[in-house]
Amino acid sequence: MQTTTQVLDFLKGIQELTADIIKNPIGQEWRQQFEQLRQETSQIKQDIHAVRIASSNPIAAGSNRIRSYVDAIKSAPPLTHFLSTHGSASTNPATPSDLLQDRQIIVKLGDSDGIKLFRTRTPAEITKLAEKARVKAAKATDGLAVASAKFVAARQLKSGDISLSLRTAKEAEIMRCHRLAWVKHLWKGSEVRLPSWGVVIHDVNVRSLGINSAAEIKDRKQGITKQLLTENLFHWGADAEITQISWLVLPEGKKSGSLIVEFLSPHTANKSIDTGTLWDSEVLTTVVNTFLATKAQSTQPGDDIITSNHKKQGPDQTRPAIYC
Repeated sequence: MQTTTQVLDFLKGIQELTADIIKNPIGQEWRQQFEQLRQETSQIKQDIHAVRIASSNPIAAGSNRIRSYVDAIKSAPPLTHFLSTHGSASTNPATPSDLLQDRQIIVKLGDSDGIKLFRTRTPAEITKLAEKARVKAAKATDGLAVASAKFVAARQLKSGDISLSLRTAKEAEIMRCHRLAWVKHLWKGSEVRLPSWGVVIHDVNVRSLGINSAAEIKDRKQGITKQLLTENLFHWGADAEITQISWLVLPEGKKSGSLIVEFLSPHTANKSIDTGTLWDSEVLTTVVNTFLATKAQSTQPGDDIITSNHKKQGPDQTRPAIYC
């Protein structure tokens, strides 16, 4: 009986094996598994080869990374303040020191008593006085622009003038525009000293200025200024203002010379550089006043250099456009 059961189990196994062979012919599954194994082995070999190459000279690889980092630092542009949004295709970005000066306002006190009084004040006390003057002006004129600004720092210069700092260059420009409203509350007779942006106009004919000798320009400044603004009205605009005119080098005995023109706005200076200056039916080459630039950059933070001629006046680089 046991033998019969064993035989039946054997025959059943044969039957199952036969059915499996019919469904999967001998060698087909094996070939599939072998092909899959071959592909995986090939991929493993490729990975091993790549690892060997990468790890064969780790020192050289590390030095390459260091050189790349150093090169990136060398080629990186100068650091810029996060408030600098007025970029220029012709100049480097504004540095933090440039933007710090854009936030400052210089106040010339009205008399020696004011200078002596402010000598006894701390920077914090001067800042509070400036803030009180601003608040009074905002209330008196109902000026939202003045109300939106805020003085955050102050110091007295060697000359006795007061340097006031605001939060942004935009706020400083607002307070310059509305200077008559608030500066009188700081101290009687005080004035806000306005910065200027200088350019050099080359090949200016001396006689075209209405003078016989170069030294006579001081008597013709007002007329020359008016004529410059009139002839260049199309490019400079009606808001253009000139604060100073002088020779770069006195052209004694020469037919022409280089004329320094200082503008109240950097935008006008930029336009004169970009388009040239129209004078006596000629378009004259106009460049940044690099002489004053070098002089201003060589000064120390405590020196009383108020002019902003040292700025590289690329198109709208550092100062936002605020119109009074």
